[in-house]
Amino acid sequence: MTYPAGDVKMPRRSRFRKAISSGLFIFVLIALHSTCYGSLIAFETESTFLQTGLVVSTETFDELPPDTVVGTGTAVLDGITYASDQPLAEWIAGIHIHQVPPQFISPPNDFGASLIGDTTLTFGNGGSTNAIGFYIFTAGVSTTYFIFLTTADGQRFLEPLIFEPNPSFRGFVSPEGITSVVVANAFPESMLNYSFDNVSRGQITAAPVPEPWTMLPFTGGLALLATCAALKN
Repeated sequence: MTYPAGDVKMPRRSRFRKAISSGLFIFVLIALHSTCYGSLIAFETESTFLQTGLVVSTETFDELPPDTVVGTGTAVLDGITYASDQPLAEWIAGIHIHQVPPQFISPPNDFGASLIGDTTLTFGNGGSTNAIGFYIFTAGVSTTYFIFLTTADGQRFLEPLIFEPNPSFRGFVSPEGITSVVVANAFPESMLNYSFDNVSRGQITAAPVPEPWTMLPFTGGLALLATCAALKN
């Protein structure tokens, strides 16, 4: 008897085996293109980074006309603050740091500062994110940068991006939350400018606010001191 395609059902055991095989394939794929630093995992390809399922937004910078100055010194886009250590640096969409193709991941824009310096990425108003990833374009032939990351529990990590092809991708995931990312030139004697594209992030968690009751002992102590001083006089 011939069954229509819609009526054919896979045996439960085969479906189970298929699910395991797919899961193992994804696990192996991620393991081959990632490095674990304790509570932080670094990814070398955008595809494996996206497979974590943590990305909720990707900024391509393509909604802006090329050569748009977004800010001076700092710029804020999609909940991420980009801060240069050069206060006069202009943050430009479509700066095209790399002079020959490829100049972007998604046309027509990349995003970078007009002056060479260190860049710090922070999230929300002093908050953290569980995932951040981006492409870096270099003005040279290959990358010569260090990426420093700080997590919400105070740990600091270094991901070298040295002599990698242009452009290069790096993605990071931390259940503790990532509070800042710093991109810096690895060789001060031969610094090269760089730009970003397709910056993807996870959920941004606001910085914890101290509970009101934690202030009571402090204010109560001040009141006690003031009373004692008045009695002493």
